[in-house]
Amino acid sequence: MDVTPEEREHLATILRDSMERAGPFVRASFEWPAHALSLDDLLALFRQMRVVVLATATAAGAPRVAPVGCLLVGAAFCVPTVRSAARCRMVARRPEVSFAYIEERALAVIVHGRGSIVGAGDALFDRCERALAALGIASPTTWGDPADGRYLIIVPETIYTYRRDL
Repeated sequence: MDVTPEEREHLATILRDSMERAGPFVRASFEWPAHALSLDDLLALFRQMRVVVLATATAAGAPRVAPVGCLLVGAAFCVPTVRSAARCRMVARRPEVSFAYIEERALAVIVHGRGSIVGAGDALFDRCERALAALGIASPTTWGDPADGRYLIIVPETIYTYRRDL
């Protein structure tokens, strides 16, 4: 999916600011800056659907995690879902979400941000639909009642990255 120059700049700022705000333990653990992914590395990685572990919280604040498909669309991450999914209710009440993508000990991307649920007619919904179609992935509108298809849009506030082979 194409990323506008403004979206690239926004993501680059988040990556830079995340590194600057991280504490000494995180910076040392992730061996920054030597082992941080570049913006182009991040864009290339999430140009495909990736299975991430998504963390949300119930109304009472109890944590919940689930493996979900995730794709970077512009400057936000997009997770196909359905209206009846518990994650939709949780994000509506508590929009703070996190996810992690990990390839053993060689690669990690951890994102903290705010989530929102979008449905048909929303510009972000349409953009996610086009991105999935370009990859040959079925729309969540095909998972039952077409009206139930939704996308969880995660706007990142913090992105931590690590790649061992850099």
